[in-house]
Amino acid sequence: MEFIKCSVGGTAYGRGITEVERALARRKESTLPQKLGADYARLSGEKTFVKGFNFKDERIMDGNWVNEPRANVIQKFLQLLAICHTALPEIDEETGNISYEAESPDEAAFVIAAREFGFEFYERTQTSISLREFDPTSAKKVERSYQLLDVLEFNSTRKRMSVIVRDAKGKLLLLCKGADRLAFKTSVAQQITDAKALLTSSSETPETLALIIDGKSLTYALEDDVKDLFLELAIGCASVICCRSSPKQKAQVTQMVKVKTGSTTLAVGDGANDVGMIQEADIGIGISGVEGMQAVMSSDIAIAQFRYLERLLLVHGHWCYRRISSMICYFFYKNIVFGFTLFFFEMYASFSGQAVYNDWFLSLYNVFFTSLPVIALGVFDQDVSSRYCLKFSLLYQEGVQNVLFSWVRIFGWVFNGLLSSVIIFFFCVGAMDHQAFRNSGEVVGLEILGATMYTCVVWVVNCQMALSISYFTYIQHLFIWGSIVLWYLFLMAYGAINPTISTTAFQVFIEACAPAPSFWMLTLLALGTSLLPYFVFASIQMRFFPMYHQMIQWIKADGQSNDPEYCQVVRQRSLRHTTVGYTARFEASKHFEEFSEIKSH
Repeated sequence: MEFIKCSVGGTAYGRGITEVERALARRKESTLPQKLGADYARLSGEKTFVKGFNFKDERIMDGNWVNEPRANVIQKFLQLLAICHTALPEIDEETGNISYEAESPDEAAFVIAAREFGFEFYERTQTSISLREFDPTSAKKVERSYQLLDVLEFNSTRKRMSVIVRDAKGKLLLLCKGADRLAFKTSVAQQITDAKALLTSSSETPETLALIIDGKSLTYALEDDVKDLFLELAIGCASVICCRSSPKQKAQVTQMVKVKTGSTTLAVGDGANDVGMIQEADIGIGISGVEGMQAVMSSDIAIAQFRYLERLLLVHGHWCYRRISSMICYFFYKNIVFGFTLFFFEMYASFSGQAVYNDWFLSLYNVFFTSLPVIALGVFDQDVSSRYCLKFSLLYQEGVQNVLFSWVRIFGWVFNGLLSSVIIFFFCVGAMDHQAFRNSGEVVGLEILGATMYTCVVWVVNCQMALSISYFTYIQHLFIWGSIVLWYLFLMAYGAINPTISTTAFQVFIEACAPAPSFWMLTLLALGTSLLPYFVFASIQMRFFPMYHQMIQWIKADGQSNDPEYCQVVRQRSLRHTTVGYTARFEASKHFEEFSEIKSH
C-alpha cells in the first residue's frame, strides 16, 4: 500500500504512479511521461525511495504547503494523519530511523506520509501521542504532545476511526478518518430500475456499461423484493463494483451470484473482512501480507501478492483445466477400450461367462499398465508455454467456454474408445482364427487370444496418450514406454510361475506369442489402425478448425511469435462475441431466467 495522491480543501495533490501504471509501462517498454521522471528514476533504481510513500508534488512537499491558499486546512489534514491511528513506532538504535507497526497497510501508509510531510509521529503512551511538527511560524520542527483521551477504533459498522485528544493549549480535538457517507434522496430501487432501463434501451452497447454501488445502497439492493432486479442489472453490465461493503454483504453478493446464475465464482481477499466472501465462493484465493493470515487460512489457494493472480489464472488455471479435462476424457477412453473388448468377446462366446483375460490381467490394468501415463499427463503436460499463455490471454476463454470438457468432446472420446475396441477385437479374432502359434501345431486358444488382445490394448491406450500429450519430459517417456515394457516383463514373469497360480498365462508368451511373427505383426497393425481415426481427425481439426491453443502452437512453430500483424490475427478471435465478459453474462442471464421460471412455478 502506498500514499500516492490526496485531495485537501477541494485541491488535488500528487503525481505519483500506481503499480498498474508501472506494469503497463514495462509491458509497452515505453518511457513514462516527463512529469513522472522522478518516479521513473525510482523504478529504475536510480533514486532511493520510502516504502509506502510514492507521492510527488512540489506544492506541498518540503514544507511548501505553507504557501498554499488553504495552508491551515492542509496543516489539520497532516496532523490528523499523524494522530488518528493505532500504529506503534519502532526506533532503530543504530540509525535512529523510525518504522511503524500498524494494523493495516493503509494506516501505515498514512503515518509514513505524515512523517514525510513534516509531521513525524515518534512516541505513543497510553495517555499521549508525541509528534515532531513543522511549525509554519518558525519554519522549524517543534515537538508537541497531545493528550489521548479516547480511541474509537475502526470497524465494519462505523467504517471510520476516531480519536479524541487535547492539545497543549487545552483545546479538545475530535479527529475522524474513514469512509464518507452520502445520503441519497432517490431510493435504491428506483436507481436500479432507471439503470436497468438505460441498459435495455440499446442492445448494442452493453460492453460499455458498468455499475458502482456503495455499502449503504447495497443494503437495500439485497432485500428480497429488489435483489432479483439488482442481479438482472448486474448481469447486464460489463463490470460491477461494490465499494465500502461489509463482510456480510460481500458474502451475500457472492452467494446470490453463485446460486442464481449457476456460474463458478471466484473470490480474492487479503483481510479478515474477506473471509465470508472467500468461503462462500466456489474458489477462494487468499493474499498473505500485513493484513493478517485469516484470508489465507480460509482460502483454497494462497498467493503472496495480488499481481500473482494473473499467472495463477492465465497460466496455471489454463494448464490445470486442460490437464484435468484430458485426464477425465482419457480415463473414459482407456476403460472403454478395455471393457468393450471383454463385452465383444462375451457376445462372440454366446455370453458363456468366460472372460478372455486372466484374472491378474483384469486386476492390474488400471494399477500398473495404464495409470502412470495419466499421472504424468496431469502433472507435466503443457499445451502452451507460460510466456504464450500470458501473451495470448484468449486461451483463458477455453475454460470459460468449456471447450475441452464439453459433452461433444466427451462423447468424441467415448466413440474413439468404442472404435478402438472394435478394431482390436475383430483384428485379433479374425487374424488368429485357426492359426497355430505353438510348435505342437495346436491352434490358438483362449489364453493366446487373451494375451494378444491385451497386448494390443496396452499398446493402443499408451500410444494414444503419447499422441495427446503436447509437452514431453523424460518422466512421461518413462511412464508411457515403461508401462508397455512392464507388461511384457510381467507376462514373462507371471507365465513362468506354476500353472496352478498362473493358470491360462502359463508360458503363453515365451512358448506361443513371442516366437510367432504374426503376433508382432498383428500388434503393429492393430495399433496403427486403431490410432488412425484419431490422427486423421486431429489433423483435420488443427488444419481447418483449430482451437485457441492450437493456433498459438502454430504461431510458435512458424517462429512468428514476434510478428505483431500475425499475432493480431489471433488476438482478433478474442474480440468476437465469444469474449469472456459477454459469454459469462449471456450464460448467467440464461440461467437466471430459468431460475426465475422455476421459482415462479
